[in-house]
Amino acid sequence: PELKGSRIYRQPELANFFKLCAAIDGFPKHLSVHLGGLLIGDGRLSDSVPLEWSSGGDIISQYDKDDIERLGIVKMDLLALPTLTVIEDTLDSIRKGYGIEIDLNGIPEDDPEAFAMLRDGRTIGTFQLESPAQREMAGRLLPERFEDIVVSISLVRPGPLKSNMDKTYLPRRHGAEPVTYLHPGLKNALGETLGVILYQEQVLQVAHDMAGMSYAEADGFRRAMTHDRTEEEMEKMRDSFISSAIGNGVSRKTAEKVFEQLAAFAAYGFCKAHAAAYAILAYQTLWLKCHYPAEFFAAVLSNQPMGYYPPRVLVAEAQRCGVGMLPLDINRSSDHFTVENGAIRVSLKQLKGISDEAVKSILTERKRREFTSLRDFIIRTCVSRPTVENLVRVGAFDSLGSRDELLRQLPKLMKLKHRVLKGTSSLFDEVKPQQEPPGEAACVDKKAMMLVERELLSLNLSAHPLDFLHLDNGFTRMKDLPSIATGRTVKIAGAVIRYQTPPTRNGNRVVYVIMEDGTGVADVTVFSDVQERCGQVLFRAGWLTARGKVQRRGKKGVSVIAKDLSALGIDELYHQD
Repeated sequence: PELKGSRIYRQPELANFFKLCAAIDGFPKHLSVHLGGLLIGDGRLSDSVPLEWSSGGDIISQYDKDDIERLGIVKMDLLALPTLTVIEDTLDSIRKGYGIEIDLNGIPEDDPEAFAMLRDGRTIGTFQLESPAQREMAGRLLPERFEDIVVSISLVRPGPLKSNMDKTYLPRRHGAEPVTYLHPGLKNALGETLGVILYQEQVLQVAHDMAGMSYAEADGFRRAMTHDRTEEEMEKMRDSFISSAIGNGVSRKTAEKVFEQLAAFAAYGFCKAHAAAYAILAYQTLWLKCHYPAEFFAAVLSNQPMGYYPPRVLVAEAQRCGVGMLPLDINRSSDHFTVENGAIRVSLKQLKGISDEAVKSILTERKRREFTSLRDFIIRTCVSRPTVENLVRVGAFDSLGSRDELLRQLPKLMKLKHRVLKGTSSLFDEVKPQQEPPGEAACVDKKAMMLVERELLSLNLSAHPLDFLHLDNGFTRMKDLPSIATGRTVKIAGAVIRYQTPPTRNGNRVVYVIMEDGTGVADVTVFSDVQERCGQVLFRAGWLTARGKVQRRGKKGVSVIAKDLSALGIDELYHQD
């Protein structure tokens, strides 16, 4: 359509091209596979559904979900969630560490400590509640009970936010605006959400209560309202609803207003059952993080990648929750993050470049007996020299000698192993069974240790890079942002975690940058004027300095509205004396 006023559209040599384009307009471009949609039939599916092989080797239907529904074939959505594994691993760790069984179905639904954590936005690592938008919503909503989590999950979606649903619901919740209904008959359906249509199920209830539809008819109405529809289809639904409502004793004017409200919000309505199911998992992870942070974060770190944040941010959050981090140790670390005396031990698999075979070899040999020296380790395991070197550099052998000394021994020990394997040297002649006295561990420079940890583990265990950058007193640490008054100009510095460009109400592009500085996480909002001035820095720099004004939304929500951005050079961080 955009080309019809263009000279290109009127060029004779392109007439046939545009005719063909019009002929295929609206055709599917490709087949996409649903994340978890499974078809169940009472016979061979190929007898009723055209099937084909996907590029990944799965059998997929050429019919979409609407065609399948019309055929009467059962479609079930079965989605795998890593969160379920995290919860199970956490409970298993609690069972082993404390000897207790926790039934998450029996935990209090209004735990004050858990909800205080939620209101403060300390939700990194939890399911559905850790995103910047959810953390901000928690600060505005101020949740106190389970049902509030259901509301939060339903509100923080592109549709409801784009339609200003939050601006209607939140003032009513906090008593700033009265709760009103277009008709008293709406109170039954909309009472729990303060007169706002938030859930798809409410559309069904309104159609039943106001228009006298049966629940089967109301469900058909709900389905039609919550799908794309033409103006003609919308007009038919409008006439049907209004006439039915009038027949049920509702005035035409009120019926028209109710329908317009349904039309405005129905497309954005979320299935309450879906939101509630997610809210259960969200609250369970919140409760586990609040009361068993070591076990919870060990499970989250063991199941990466998942969620919004990289492991280094999760480690920093665990430390802010009072959980210590224990370094990689050749005689203590497992193939997953484990809990030792309330602290988390780094997993062998976190080491950059280590293979599954190497991890298996280490753990198999360690079951027989612990490693007593670097030579003992090299002879007994099938681990490559680069991996052994990385293990030494990151401190996995610190209990057996100094890093410098072990690195000096490494070439000779690898040659020894090669000769033993070739049969030119005797294992019994060359390797003594007794433990070698460990060398005196040399003091490792903290900055050097931090660099190695980031390089080989992608974690900040002993220190954060910003600890070594001499920032002037004008910088604000991110942990202090919640205590700063709105409108005040601040300057923050940190690593960029990720960018987001969600749909906005007015269609303008807004970039949301998540940054961290070791003390906390900051949400930085970058509007189009700053993007134009600082675009290259914004999207190319891994470390940023942001200057802007603090914006508070509600009692707890806080972000920084950027006025200027500059790169925080990696050279400054890693090579400053």
